Amino acid sequence: MTDFRSFHFYNFQEIFRIAGKNFVYWILERNSLLKPDEKAGKFENAKLVLGIIGSIIPLAVFHFYSFSSPDFDREVVLDPIFFENQSGPKTRENSIFFGKQSLVYFGYLNCKSVCHGAITKFKKILNESESESLQIVLISLDPENESTDGWRNYFSETPPHRIRILRPETSEKSFRLAGLFGNRIIKNPTTFEIEHLDVMFWVNEEAKIKILFPNFSQSNMVSPELTKLASLK
Repeated sequence: MTDFRSFHFYNFQEIFRIAGKNFVYWILERNSLLKPDEKAGKFENAKLVLGIIGSIIPLAVFHFYSFSSPDFDREVVLDPIFFENQSGPKTRENSIFFGKQSLVYFGYLNCKSVCHGAITKFKKILNESESESLQIVLISLDPENESTDGWRNYFSETPPHRIRILRPETSEKSFRLAGLFGNRIIKNPTTFEIEHLDVMFWVNEEAKIKILFPNFSQSNMVSPELTKLASLK
């Protein structure tokens, strides 16, 4: 049985920024400009730096931000993909989020790092939660090369109403949408892998982003908020 207390959360919308850029992607962008023979060593250094940043920044953030701050109660960007009735008004009341507790994740099936770990974690959450209002919303970052059925095969035992697989028309649109959530995406020009943050967004019944969970697929720290969310009826 999954111990939901093992998930840690951070109640802030933007991860540490330098010169207006997400620091993680500032490093990745810098690395992507290097020559191929320079990448290996530089990338190892970047991973070391990211590990240090990942340990220090959350501690600093907790000292500066309150869990109850209204600044984090941000409305979801209502892209057309979030509406089942495309002819209806594009208001949050008509979105797929309204009246639901949604766990939103951007990823792709050919991911070699965190996405499959996130899928495993979502399956455990769904299996152990009795909440009818809880739904998983997975947004493909590689819609041209994967199908909705490919995603659903991982959730074959999950009732369809508890999971939504969204495929924007192009990866460019997926990247833009992820950026509006605060998850900046980079496609590695050498490996063509899609580099993205391992972040899960909790969107509440009012279609507002309440909390983000960084390092979602790997974190082993305590998260009372996710425990509460999973126990909703």
